[in-house]
Amino acid sequence: VFCGYIFSNLSVHTFMMFGGWLFVGLLIYLFYGHAHSVLSVGSDAHRRYRAQVEDSETFGAGTPAASES
Repeated sequence: VFCGYIFSNLSVHTFMMFGGWLFVGLLIYLFYGHAHSVLSVGSDAHRRYRAQVEDSETFGAGTPAASES
């Protein structure tokens, strides 16, 4: 409740600055993160991951829920 009270008393300028920096951070995350992802499409790690998924015989194999039945 107290945090909501403090949040409601912030100025419009503060919200605009927060939104701007949030947008900048999102752009950095999308462009840098996608290009440098270990599992990005086309990487060796992605191919190994896809092969492992395709080789599993049943949906959910190896999960605790699948081993209970």
